[in-house]
Amino acid sequence: MANVFISYAHADAQFVRDQLLPALQQLGYAVWLDLDSISGSTEWQSAITQGIQNASVVIVALSPNSCASAFVERELGYAQSCKRAILPVIIEGCQLPQSLQWLGQLQWIDFTREQFQNALVRVDAGLRYLGLTPVPPPKPVAPPKPLAQAVLGTWRVDFQVSGRVYSLQVAMMHGYGFSGLLFVPPQIVPTMYQGSWRVNEPHELFLDGNYDTGGTPMNRQTQPWNLSFYIQNVSEVQLDGFNAPDRTQCLWRRM
Repeated sequence: MANVFISYAHADAQFVRDQLLPALQQLGYAVWLDLDSISGSTEWQSAITQGIQNASVVIVALSPNSCASAFVERELGYAQSCKRAILPVIIEGCQLPQSLQWLGQLQWIDFTREQFQNALVRVDAGLRYLGLTPVPPPKPVAPPKPLAQAVLGTWRVDFQVSGRVYSLQVAMMHGYGFSGLLFVPPQIVPTMYQGSWRVNEPHELFLDGNYDTGGTPMNRQTQPWNLSFYIQNVSEVQLDGFNAPDRTQCLWRRM
């Protein structure tokens, strides 16, 4: 159900339909406009009266065209009989005819004397003053980044393998390389873990690496260890899911 009805002359449709209507909808008002709100099978005059009955406030777009329109005059007269609040907005300088002189007793908002956005703020304030509460449309949610983009950066990864808890501080680099420190409690000193990474979009992440098993600086010994993760949720600061084959929880937190 619309809470705002716009009464206007069709000669002013460009301003009303292309500027005022979408601006009010963006603020969160449900707007009834004849060309948009009347279905092809509906009797036109009946739809107009029903639209006014269902609205809480009638905005009248004043211009020389609307001041000369018998339709606008009838719509405003019916709105008065239904005791609907009326908010005049001036979209073009005009002289009120005798039949609409009573509009001069109301507070006007003049789009011809101030910038559109400034006048719109005053329309919004006027509608709120008349008791309307807009419900802004929800902001579109950006789709999550592909896993291959989201995983870039430095992370702390907590996971388990065969019942043993591990913590990995790792830098995931462009070019599909990674390097990090692997902590294996209760050991105090971490070991180096490095290699390459790959993804199978949208959820699978693989680390194909080797960890340092010790030895002399001239003869370091490494052991291959490949890890695979299934990432269920992706955000800028966290990835969570489980690691295979244990299917125990893993958590990636950006450092």
